[in-house]
Amino acid sequence: MGRCRIYNDMGHNQCRCEYVDRSQTSGEETFWRSVTYGNSLFVAVATGKVMTRSDGESWTSRTAAANSGWWDVTFGGSLFVAVASATSGTLVMTSSDGISWSSQTAAAINEWQSVTYAENLFVAVSSTGTINTRVMTSPDGSVWTSRASASDNEWRGVTWGNGTFVAVSSTGTGNRVMTSHDGLSWTSQTSASDSDWQDVVFGGDKFIACANQGTWKLMVSIVA
Repeated sequence: MGRCRIYNDMGHNQCRCEYVDRSQTSGEETFWRSVTYGNSLFVAVATGKVMTRSDGESWTSRTAAANSGWWDVTFGGSLFVAVASATSGTLVMTSSDGISWSSQTAAAINEWQSVTYAENLFVAVSSTGTINTRVMTSPDGSVWTSRASASDNEWRGVTWGNGTFVAVSSTGTGNRVMTSHDGLSWTSQTSASDSDWQDVVFGGDKFIACANQGTWKLMVSIVA
């Protein structure tokens, strides 16, 4: 089981993952990208692959809707939704049970990096495309609509917390964060640094983003 802890090293926050207890065997060996949980089921995705487990021990391989580079998966509204980072082919797939998957049409042929669900809405962000297509939303996982991002940055992660959607990017100057109260209209925010921000999560009273590169690899926003 993996545990991530935040350390302070010479004034710089660092995130390190420690793996303890025991390893788990996946349904098959591959480079798994994302995992989520819903309806008493864990679901993980990779390029052209899906695997599930319900007991926390054994994984079962499932058939993906397409041989796409599945990058992220989430659960909401009794539905699993996965998005792919690719320049062609199927970029969205959905499943009500995590086992049988169906292809859906994305709002744009972009490299979709992250998807989340809140307020009865799926929201996905991408690292490519025009400024008017780097966000897409769907109320049901099937019909997707393009939304304008706050800037044409390479958006890598999106989450929701305290009534706000927050997305982070790996490019841009001083504007590597954007926020939205409804997932439709987005506003640029000042990032703590121009690091290579890859993902963001909300917990307790904080948004925390992490980066692969840059002087600062963690940034925190505390909800007042």
